[in-house]
Amino acid sequence: MDSGASTANRSLSVAGVLIAFGIGSVFLLGAGRQNYPELHTILDTSITLITGLLALLLWDMGARIEQPLSKRLAIAFGATFVLEFLHVLVIVEWSGSLAFVMQLREFLRPATWPPAAHILAIGILAAIWSARRDRVGMPAFALFMAVVAVLLIAIFQRLPPYRPPGLLDITRPVLIVAPLLWAITCVLCWRLRATDRIFGPLALMGAVVLLGHVAMLYSQAPHDTEAMVAHLGKVAGRLVLLLSMMRMASSDMLERMRAEAQLARLNEELEVRVEERTAQLAASNLALESEILVRRHAEQKAQAQLARLSLLHQITRAIGERQDLNSIFQVVVRSLEDQLPVDFGCLCFHDAVDHVLTVECVGIKSGALAMELAMPERSRIDIDENGLSRCVMGQLVYEPDITRSSFPFPVRLARGGLRAMVLARSRWRAGCSASSSRRGRSGTASAAANASSCGN
Repeated sequence: MDSGASTANRSLSVAGVLIAFGIGSVFLLGAGRQNYPELHTILDTSITLITGLLALLLWDMGARIEQPLSKRLAIAFGATFVLEFLHVLVIVEWSGSLAFVMQLREFLRPATWPPAAHILAIGILAAIWSARRDRVGMPAFALFMAVVAVLLIAIFQRLPPYRPPGLLDITRPVLIVAPLLWAITCVLCWRLRATDRIFGPLALMGAVVLLGHVAMLYSQAPHDTEAMVAHLGKVAGRLVLLLSMMRMASSDMLERMRAEAQLARLNEELEVRVEERTAQLAASNLALESEILVRRHAEQKAQAQLARLSLLHQITRAIGERQDLNSIFQVVVRSLEDQLPVDFGCLCFHDAVDHVLTVECVGIKSGALAMELAMPERSRIDIDENGLSRCVMGQLVYEPDITRSSFPFPVRLARGGLRAMVLARSRWRAGCSASSSRRGRSGTASAAANASSCGN
């Protein structure tokens, strides 16, 4: 919708310029042959200003999009601007140190119009040729335009500007080449309009300027009606190109705004997708961590079970190799000391009559600590109401921290520097095994499970 509105606005603006040119030309021609020196000054000044503005716009466009064609066209319009500026320069009433400009009026005013009429068409054709072949750099092209301008001034300075009416009543035959150049330019630009958007406006400008230069062929004085129609054609043609370039600039800005808005929307959508994907990855990572913990726990349990089975196998094999009961007990206690983090281990028998435990066997590594704790073999231990009583009743007793216990047996162990305790009921003669460690919770957790298996 915006593109259609932009095209309609461009068509209306261009149509308005063309209608104004047509009405102005008809009005001037209908009024008869007259001189319009003031209008001549206004139109010359307008042509010069618009040409300079077009040169700047084309150069800026070429610099922004890095297009050699636009820069070459800017150089062509710049050379035309210089000639048209010289044509306008002599209009001002100079005085003082610049009074010499007034002396050049008779030379500059008639000598600069014909070169300006030819050089723009020559520059456009040369820009198209060099841009399509990319053989000429910008400095060389600028030098070429400067040489052409000097040659045109030198040539038209030697040719008479006006002649009596001749073939087709033409009074300025020296300008006959200008309409031909603009006709070629117009046709070439129209054929190339699909390759670059600047060629369409250039073709339309060339058509309008062509009509003006045709009228100039019948001019008989610098300020007469035909000359003013030619000047109106140059103004209208340049306005058509200027309006088209302004439309292209606004279209580029609109497209850029649309692209930026679309990019912003895409960035927002991308951020949303990234957040969603991040949340999915976080959830997957959490589930994976949970699965890893479950598997690790299962693996630890499996390893612990395997360790218990291995310990039972070792104990069973060692027991099978011995005949007396004391040797069997010693094998059991030593296996606990070797395979588990146990600092003190012993086997006790329960005397149901006296309700005491008798230390039947103390591990080899636990001998010194047993003497320190007053728990050598054959010593008797009273059954308290905490761990020992529960162990005698068949429960597995696990105390990860006995330093805070107030019962006699845990207190005795704590005085020896022990921190944790495991008591397991044994089926052999209603006894129990006692294991203790200085490592606390971490050192006796596995001992509790293995002691339970060994007790069974």
